Amino acid sequence: MLSDSLVPNLLIFLVGQLAAIGYMRTGLARRGIQVLVATWAGADVALIARFGYQETGWGYTSGLSVMQVVSLAAAVMFVVGRVRRRSKRNVERRDRMLREAFVHYLRNELVPAEKLYTTLARIDPWDTAAHVGRASVLAESGRRRESRREMKIARGLDPDGRLIAAAMSDD
Repeated sequence: MLSDSLVPNLLIFLVGQLAAIGYMRTGLARRGIQVLVATWAGADVALIARFGYQETGWGYTSGLSVMQVVSLAAAVMFVVGRVRRRSKRNVERRDRMLREAFVHYLRNELVPAEKLYTTLARIDPWDTAAHVGRASVLAESGRRRESRREMKIARGLDPDGRLIAAAMSDD
């Protein structure tokens, strides 16, 4: 049974940690920290139940299941997201949606612009331009707190600041 095997569970745990580190290194620190906390919490619950209370029932398997599901799901989502954002079809779609969102923003049609920028950020959470655009729309509509949060995400995705500086310049 997988719950009694050390090596597969250790490998699953390490895969989850690598996915969390990948998220943090590519600018999605919040998601990486969430994966880290969830995998460590699941592993801790399982270890305490197994070795602290000598239990192999519900407490042990639930903690182990949380660790396994979160680790594997995070790894799959990370790899799929990174591969998907590079496909030619998605790049063309992204460019078209960015142009359309920007046109809505320039026409002061903030609701459709926000919907498009939000969709872009959901499709590709590493898209700095989508986050900067969404932050601009939110600021324009008076939602400053959400705008700052979105800009903070964009800064994390653009550590050297080149894209954000270009977006904020008046040139």
